[in-house]
Amino acid sequence: MFDLLSKSKMWCQELFQDIYLSVIAKLFFGNCRRSAKGTPQYFIGHIQDITERKQAEEALHQSEENFRRSLDDSPLGVRIVTEEGETIYVNRAILDIYGYDNIEELKTTPVVKRYTPESFAEYQIRREKRKRGDYAPSEYETRIIRKDGEVRHIHVFRKEILWDGERQFQVLYNDITARKRTEEALEKSVQLLRDTGEMAEVGGWELDLSTEEVSWTEEVGRIHGVEPGYKPKLEEAIKFYAPESIPALKETLKKTIETGEPYDLESLFTPSGSKDKIWVRSLGRAVYSDGKIVKLAGTFQNIDKYKRAEEGMRETNAYLDNLFNYANAPIIVWDQEFMVARFNHAFERLTGYMAEEVIGKNLQILFPVSSREESLVLIESTLSGEYWESVEIPILCKDGGIRTALWNSANIYTTDRATLIATIAQGQDITERKQQTTELIRSNREKALLLKEIHHRVKNNLQIIASLLRLNTKYSGDERVEEIFRESQDRIRAMAAVHSMLYKSENFAEINFGEYVRETARQLFRSYNTNLEAISLLINAEDVILPVDTAIPCGLIINELISNTLKHALPDGRRGEIRLEMKKDENDVRIIFEDNGVGFPEDMDFRNTETLGLQLVNMLVAQLDGAIEMVRNGGTRYVITLKT
Repeated sequence: MFDLLSKSKMWCQELFQDIYLSVIAKLFFGNCRRSAKGTPQYFIGHIQDITERKQAEEALHQSEENFRRSLDDSPLGVRIVTEEGETIYVNRAILDIYGYDNIEELKTTPVVKRYTPESFAEYQIRREKRKRGDYAPSEYETRIIRKDGEVRHIHVFRKEILWDGERQFQVLYNDITARKRTEEALEKSVQLLRDTGEMAEVGGWELDLSTEEVSWTEEVGRIHGVEPGYKPKLEEAIKFYAPESIPALKETLKKTIETGEPYDLESLFTPSGSKDKIWVRSLGRAVYSDGKIVKLAGTFQNIDKYKRAEEGMRETNAYLDNLFNYANAPIIVWDQEFMVARFNHAFERLTGYMAEEVIGKNLQILFPVSSREESLVLIESTLSGEYWESVEIPILCKDGGIRTALWNSANIYTTDRATLIATIAQGQDITERKQQTTELIRSNREKALLLKEIHHRVKNNLQIIASLLRLNTKYSGDERVEEIFRESQDRIRAMAAVHSMLYKSENFAEINFGEYVRETARQLFRSYNTNLEAISLLINAEDVILPVDTAIPCGLIINELISNTLKHALPDGRRGEIRLEMKKDENDVRIIFEDNGVGFPEDMDFRNTETLGLQLVNMLVAQLDGAIEMVRNGGTRYVITLKT
């Protein structure tokens, strides 16, 4: 045998001598051929060349490795996500873009905190479109918020790929913040130049006091709306001004002519051919000759856009001041040094301090000593860009009292959105509500103890009644009476078991019915001296939770069905099986009870019997707006549906 194997090896070596070393082959041995004496002679097998397949697999593996390595080294941020949006891969660049240390930190940060509000709204729209199968752009720009609070502009490109053999999506992130800021700066510069050109309607003018003739440059003529070369007299030139501005203009000119004092005057002006009034600015000075004032000269500029913008800003500031000061909620603003900068009237009412008593002072004067350190830690967290959402902070009032408020905060940045100027916080006084909540918790705890005691006493009273019935049973001397007493005891125990479970539970509104059925069955088996080895009880009701109003009638129904089976279906030590299955949905409880006993008599209607047990079952089912059906299948099967 060993000689034969040795020859086979030599034969294989000779076979592969002419094959290139990179060829990979497999030898599959078949049956061993033997001589008549049973001695092995040779083997029959075959060889399959799988070189190309192995090379393809290695190439594919190498390609995947190269692909992953290229993603890891890519300067672009790369995420691989599932169709449901779950991130399964990110490269180093995307962590750098977001400013996070690892993928878990990125994945556990809520999406709403990773986008600016407007970009988050766009994200939700794209997501809903993809869920519906509608068109969603695969290339777009968005703005994200880094971990440190900085806002970055990102160009996103999304495409479908195969990743680990499954359909996924590759999302490329290109940080274009520098480009966008350059574009924005350029746009602002262009707009500034445009506005400057439009608003710099300024020219020169001159008044000859001897002739009272006014001459001006072409720019001034355009503001007046007259043809070039027009030289009006002073009185005619003054008529271009709005009536309400003329007295101040005349007084200013008179003063300059008399004293030589220069002036700078803003007036309302009406260009020729127009009914609209615009704001203009006139600068004038005296021109002397031989020590006398002979002329006035200066500049004339259209400043209407400046004045309108200034007026609009003033109105806006007044509106915001009123909104801040008279808001119903307490509002406070503090700077980076935690000095109070603004303090509205609602905050004054909350604390008893007037604004001037607090502005310019450190925030710590508003916090009780007992919670001051904790509050200051929360305040410091806003410096890193964090903001509050319903943060509970106690406030120290001027009279020494303490009020509790829920606070929301936001940071105010300069136009670069990176430099923190101040933090603004708005509060809601919840002192009374917190006191009411505390009182309600205390009251509920007392009621729970009272309810627990009630269930305990009801259980005890029912057990006393059951004990009295048991004592009476001993003295009756009548088997039928004894049976009636025993059945009454079982029913009372079934009700007492519900109160016993509620007493032991933390939930006084419902019970685990699977546990209840087991306890009830054990009591019934003891009551009827049932051989536990002869009758098996299979219960499937583990997840059924029932309210008290349903649990007690259900318990009585189960009690009667088990009792009926033990008395009639499996009497005198007969071996058998009882099955109980319960299922509960939103509106119904479904009970399937069956045994493999002697079966229900064919000539008897279970809905109209003289036995109290089935009468009670039918009555309780009707009481719960339910339905009951019975099937004779060798044993007896009840299907009961109850409304909960």
